[in-house]
Amino acid sequence: MSSAESSNSLLPNAGIPGPLPDDFDFDEHIVIPEGFPRFELPLAVRVQQNLQIENFNNESILRTVTVKSAPTPRAPDLDVSPPLRALYFYSDDELNELVESEALCDALSPLPPSFLHQIVATQARSKREAEVA
Repeated sequence: MSSAESSNSLLPNAGIPGPLPDDFDFDEHIVIPEGFPRFELPLAVRVQQNLQIENFNNESILRTVTVKSAPTPRAPDLDVSPPLRALYFYSDDELNELVESEALCDALSPLPPSFLHQIVATQARSKREAEVA
């Protein structure tokens, strides 16, 4: 491919010809889309899928942030990450079961970091409320 052809090729993720300009909207590529309920999937499956999705999203965000901070002019083939993926929702009942059961957390481990953070934050809030009561 000649350099003229290369400069006219669209970057697959950015959707524009390279190189990425300084005013490119990088932030659009680091926003995690709204999750969706798929409660017909067992909790263990959603946990496993969300762990993979969260890892993918974290790697994608890192790539986009790295590209954003690259010196300009950027290489013509330097592209942002693929679109981020939506996570599966957990129900309030599922969250409460995990908050109350270390055994269930262990059985479903590893938990996605964002979900583990939510569990720990809920446990801490419950503990503070119990101490006040």
